[in-house]
Amino acid sequence: EFVRSRLGDAAAQVRGGGEGAAALRGVLGHLAEWTRWQAAAIRSAATGREPVLEGRPPPFPPAFGRDLPYDARERMIQDAMALRSLGDLARDLQQVLEAVAHWAADCDDALWEAELPDPRPYGPPGPPRPLADLLAGWRGPLAHIEWHLDRLADDPPLPPEGEDEDVWVVDRCPLQA
Repeated sequence: EFVRSRLGDAAAQVRGGGEGAAALRGVLGHLAEWTRWQAAAIRSAATGREPVLEGRPPPFPPAFGRDLPYDARERMIQDAMALRSLGDLARDLQQVLEAVAHWAADCDDALWEAELPDPRPYGPPGPPRPLADLLAGWRGPLAHIEWHLDRLADDPPLPPEGEDEDVWVVDRCPLQA
């Protein structure tokens, strides 16, 4: 709930083209897609079922489903999300987070007590971690969102000469490592 509230506050601050709207737009596009993936991967690890992508993913080119370097995947995300309004991006991310919250609320105690493989966007799963840590701990979707919101709130330095601001804001994402 706290993360969803922070997202709403961030969007409210830039409504009407306020300062930071372009940066928030780039971050929301990035977060909607990566949170969608992270949540689906965690749910799949917990249930043993195929991943279910929540929210409203945009149409991506066929190459998006392939093994791609972070930069290429992020460029495809930004290109696909560029057709959406800031409000639509925020609603998409909110839908993903609401779906995770409903799923997590329905998990039984045994799942919360177990350690699950840590799904990673690149390479094999990481060491097993508790479900709460997978969702809210470092490299989890909630911490990922907060990391980006913190960067936006810190008045980041200007992007390097000739670089697009919306891409620059996400180029240091902890998922890239």
